[in-house]
Amino acid sequence: MLAEHRARNAAQIVLGQPDGDSAPEQIDRLIAALAPGRPLILGLLEDAPDRPYFEARLIDNIDGGAVRLLDKEQAVTVTGAPTTLYLLEKT
Repeated sequence: MLAEHRARNAAQIVLGQPDGDSAPEQIDRLIAALAPGRPLILGLLEDAPDRPYFEARLIDNIDGGAVRLLDKEQAVTVTGAPTTLYLLEKT
C-alpha cells in the first residue's frame, strides 16, 4: 500500500493533472526536476478528458527507465474526484 512505503514521507505530491494549457510533457519536466533516487507521487484524475495522453507519457517514462514505479492505487481527492496515485522513484 502506498501509505506504507518508506518513500511516502519524503515524496513530492502532485494531485490532479496540469491545467488544460499544459501538455503531457509536463510529466517529463516533473521527473527531470527530481534528483536520482527521489520519490514522486503523481495523481491523475480519472475523469479528465486528456488523461490518456498524460497516462501514456507516464508509461513512456517508466518503460524508458526515467522512473521506477513503486506502487499504484486508486484514491479519492478531498473534493471527491476519483484519481489514480502513482508512487515513482527517479532512476
